Amino acid sequence: MADALKNGSKDALKDLRLLIHIEFIGITNTMLINATTIAAFIFALHGIQVVIMNLEKSKKRIAKKVKMGFQGYPELSISYFGRTKDSADQVVVEFVEDEGAVPMEERFQSKVDAREDEVIQSAIVKMIERSMAKTIKQSELIEIVV
Repeated sequence: MADALKNGSKDALKDLRLLIHIEFIGITNTMLINATTIAAFIFALHGIQVVIMNLEKSKKRIAKKVKMGFQGYPELSISYFGRTKDSADQVVVEFVEDEGAVPMEERFQSKVDAREDEVIQSAIVKMIERSMAKTIKQSELIEIVV
C-alpha cells in the first residue's frame, strides 16, 4: 500500500482508510478519515515536494556547470558567507565579462541556510543562463563573517 501511495496510485487512495487514535483529556476517540481527506493531505505534501525538487534541480544544474571547470569568459563566481561554518546566510555572486575586467557583484541575504533556499538557488541559475557565463566557480566552504 505504501509503495502504491508513493507512486500516486489512485486505486490505493480510493481504498485507503486510516484510523487515527486520539487521546484527548483521558477520553479515547477514534476517527475514520476517508480517501478524500487523505488525498487533500497528499496534495498539500506535493506542494512541499515540488519546492524540494526545484531546489535539488537548481543545485544539480549549478554543480554540473562548476564541474566543467574553466571554459573561458564570461565567468561567474558563487561565494557563501555566514556566522558559522554550517549555515550560510549570505551569497555573493560575481560576474566577470573578460579577463582583467572589473567584477560586477550581486548579494543575496537569507534567514535560513542560503544553500538550501530555493529562491536564491533558482536566481543563481537564472543569472547563469542570462549572463551566458561559460565558467562557473563555487566556493565549497562558508566564509565566516563576524
